[in-house]
Amino acid sequence: MSKHVVIGANGNAGNAIVDRLIELGEDVITITRSGKLINNKVSQVKMIKGDINELDTIIEQLENVDYIYNAVNPPYHKWKKYLYNYTDNFIRLTEETGARLLVVDNLYMYNEDNISNMTETSPTTVTTRKGKIRAEIAKKYLDANKEGRIKMVILRGSDFYGPAVRNSVFGERTISGLIKRNKAMLFGKSDKKHSFTYIPDFAEAAVKLIMDTEIDGDIFHAPVAPAITQEQMIELFGSSLGYKPKYFIMPKLMLTFIGLFDPIVREFKEMLYQFENEFVVSDTKYREKYGIHATPLQDGISETLDWFKKYNHS
Repeated sequence: MSKHVVIGANGNAGNAIVDRLIELGEDVITITRSGKLINNKVSQVKMIKGDINELDTIIEQLENVDYIYNAVNPPYHKWKKYLYNYTDNFIRLTEETGARLLVVDNLYMYNEDNISNMTETSPTTVTTRKGKIRAEIAKKYLDANKEGRIKMVILRGSDFYGPAVRNSVFGERTISGLIKRNKAMLFGKSDKKHSFTYIPDFAEAAVKLIMDTEIDGDIFHAPVAPAITQEQMIELFGSSLGYKPKYFIMPKLMLTFIGLFDPIVREFKEMLYQFENEFVVSDTKYREKYGIHATPLQDGISETLDWFKKYNHS
């Protein structure tokens, strides 16, 4: 049995990774700022209270660690303040423990003109503030690997959906509304294809990649089902719920107005281009490596609805 440490275990990715590790019977340690977990079988893991900003305290509580997962993701408006320091600390933590590192990443670093078919080698000459941050911190990890300081792999996912996914375009707000037959709120253009990542698929890929010692200093995209439009995604949810849902597109002007008071919405507007254009991810590299395909959308949607009905509407 290997020892896995999941830092940021209450986020979408961290929570799902913990669940996958429990399914596999692995030895799991979670590190969260509260020291507590949500949604998980808490009796089957060791929970530690800690903050990656206070690295020495974390190091003191760890020994004989095999794998570390960086699933930490602060709110958009705090990225510039925290992510560079987080990256330096994860590199140091990996060095001092000798563990392998899995970095949970997104797709923001890819150039806006190349998002209709994103591969792991697509240009990262992005112009957005948040995209530049993601590109720079990814380079930090890869450089540390090239220098022989750490062993690591980066796993990138698109917009998450699935059981327990709360903060996402197709997260708790949208799913709970659809279950109540409320009109769904979408962003950008509803007729542009978009890749969505089913969170259990991401978690399975994370565990598989980090435990594959042949993989080092590499980047993979998590499995994704064929891209569909937001409108088609809504229709699939409606099909599982037995009705034809309605939706509306959030006007840009309204986003701007809300952003005056909400820093997260203000930062989201910069990424709206991902929903105004074809946003399609290639998972060919992962599929050819492991022969594993993404969960079909209709299956993932059914499981997502089952979870939200059970835990949010029971």
